[in-house]
Amino acid sequence: MFIMNNSLKLSEISVENILKSAPEAPRFFLDWRTNCVGCNFARFCSIQDVVNSYQFDEKKFLEAIQKLNVQKS
Repeated sequence: MFIMNNSLKLSEISVENILKSAPEAPRFFLDWRTNCVGCNFARFCSIQDVVNSYQFDEKKFLEAIQKLNVQKS
C-alpha cells in the first residue's frame, strides 16, 4: 500500500516514481485512461498534475492510488 506521508506534498510525487515503485502502477494509470505509461514527461509530471490535467475527482484518485503496492528499493 502506498501511504502518502503528511509531510510529503502531492506535488512532489512524480508519476515516474509511482511507475517504478509499484508493479501494478502501469495498469492503474491505464485503467484511469491516462497517457502516463510511456510518456516522456512522467519524470516531471506530479500526481497533482495528473489530477489537474485529466480533471479527476482528487479524493477518488488519491484513494485509489494509495492502494498501490509500492516496492521499497
